[in-house]
Amino acid sequence: MKAVLALILIYIGTFLVAIQGGSFAEVQAAPQASSPAQSGELAAGAIDPAKEADIRALLELVGARDQVQDSMTRAAEQYREKLLETVPNNQQGQAFVNVVISDYEKKFDLNAVTDELISVYDKHYTDDEIKGLLQFYGSPLGQKVAAESPKIGREIQE
Repeated sequence: MKAVLALILIYIGTFLVAIQGGSFAEVQAAPQASSPAQSGELAAGAIDPAKEADIRALLELVGARDQVQDSMTRAAEQYREKLLETVPNNQQGQAFVNVVISDYEKKFDLNAVTDELISVYDKHYTDDEIKGLLQFYGSPLGQKVAAESPKIGREIQE
C-alpha cells in the first residue's frame, strides 16, 4: 500500500517539475502575421503557430526544458529515497524500487510536459506579452534572472 502511495506521489511530482525555469540563450521572437488569430483565441483550442513558436523560443531562452528534466531527475531520486523507506531492506525491496523509478523515468515524456507548458503560457499570456518576455529574457538582466532563479529555488527548497 505504501508503494502505491509513493507511486501516486511520483506522478503528482511531474506536475511540480513544470513550474521551474532557468538558463539563458539569445532567441528572437518569430514574425507574426496579421490575422484575427493574434488575439490568442483560435477555434478548437489550437494555438497560433507564430505564437507557439514564440512560446517555444521563450521556454528555450529561460531553459525550461532543461529545468523540467533536472527537476524530474531530482524528484525521481527523492521518491527513490521515500520508496526505499517503505519496502523491506533487502535485495528484493531495492530491486522493486529500482524498477519503479526506472519505469517512471522511461515513461516521463519531456515533450508532453513542454507541450503542456506551451498550452499554459498560451492561456495566460497574449502575443505581445510573450514578445515582451522574449525581449526581457534576451536582455542582460533577464539572462541573470533566468540563470539565478533555479539557484534561488534550490536554496529555498533547502
